[in-house]
Amino acid sequence: MVTACAHAPPAVFPAPDPAHMAQDIEKVREIAEAHRQEIEQCLRLSDPSLSWVGQATLFLPRSNSPPQEAQSRARWLSTLPTAVQSFDACIQSKAKNWGIPNQVTRPSLQLVLFLQANLSGPARSKPDLASRPLLSLQEGRVQLFYEAGFFSAPKLIAGKDPKYTGAGLLENVQGTIVAKCIIDTKGRVRNCRALKKLSRMNDATLNSLEARRYEPALWNGQPIETDYFFRVDFMQ
Repeated sequence: MVTACAHAPPAVFPAPDPAHMAQDIEKVREIAEAHRQEIEQCLRLSDPSLSWVGQATLFLPRSNSPPQEAQSRARWLSTLPTAVQSFDACIQSKAKNWGIPNQVTRPSLQLVLFLQANLSGPARSKPDLASRPLLSLQEGRVQLFYEAGFFSAPKLIAGKDPKYTGAGLLENVQGTIVAKCIIDTKGRVRNCRALKKLSRMNDATLNSLEARRYEPALWNGQPIETDYFFRVDFMQ
């Protein structure tokens, strides 16, 4: 049996009311700016040794999410570096008190945090930086910016779940593949790579995912390219 597929972005919600969209977006931006010091505090606490190199996108809030979405997000977060998981836990805890409209009062309204850390590798080339706090926008080691808007996740319109390969069946392979793909503005799945691999099953699974077609993700009603995380469980 194959079960698939979990993804990272929020669930699909009804279209927002255009009359209030701009007002709601501006309100969330103001909330983020008002709490920037707390966001930066979470950054410093999440990785004081400057060990993390990479980038991440986090969505707030997570409150009032359906159980299936919460499980999907938990699986996705488990694939990210420990520093990002720590930052997400910190920021989600603080954001509960910020007054961000939740998915009940403002369907699909999200605050999105974009985090980039050590992409030029200064922590590795300058060991003395390891003793300093993570956040240092001036030195370019960490960049944090945010945006607010209405997000609608991609929707599957064509394609099947990955299936067992002949070799996988013969060898009784069981386990999980976690894949990261891009869904572009045309709904095509591409550039898939396995973050968690499974013997005899990786190539066939990635090819199957890339054969799918989706309605693209929407940001304020416009198609956008987005990362998409799949979890595919193989069980016999």
